[in-house]
Amino acid sequence: MAMICVKIPTDFSKVLSKIEVPGTKEPLDDIHITLLYLDKNVDFEILQKCNKALNEVTQNLEPFSITIKKVSTFPEGEDGIPIIIPIESKELKKLNMDLKKEFDKNDIEYSKKWKEFKPHITLSYSKDKMKDFKIPELSFTVSEIMLWGGDSGKQKMTTIFPLSIEAGFKHLGLLKSAQMFNCECYN
Repeated sequence: MAMICVKIPTDFSKVLSKIEVPGTKEPLDDIHITLLYLDKNVDFEILQKCNKALNEVTQNLEPFSITIKKVSTFPEGEDGIPIIIPIESKELKKLNMDLKKEFDKNDIEYSKKWKEFKPHITLSYSKDKMKDFKIPELSFTVSEIMLWGGDSGKQKMTTIFPLSIEAGFKHLGLLKSAQMFNCECYN
């Protein structure tokens, strides 16, 4: 399996794992937000092209926050009913569009199964239906994007793409101020 995703921070994943939902819960290490799904089997050459495209997209992207507010479901699929936390985020939707544009430009195949990008965190898969319910509002900062290739052992490869703190400094006019005082900023 290969995908581009936001890996949920471990401390945040622990909080999410305590939410009572029906079904088989996702392992803590697997909790993520999929940005693009590539395929079940992606060879190393394609992953290298992905690395280059991801570098291009993330080099000027600054960290951003995500807030969650409720638990919901998607329609039943092969694995049952996905129990999810929907995410409203203009930044994630723009990132998804930027990734698609860069992948298209570089002839990198990705899944087009879902016409609309609906960012979410999958908590579990259930046989039982469930009504939506609110949870206390929680937020975390997205500071990196991950290329996740392979499932385990020698087949597993992950590459982290940190979002640019420098881009945020430029946006806020802080980089010039820091340089004026002869400070060394994050490189």
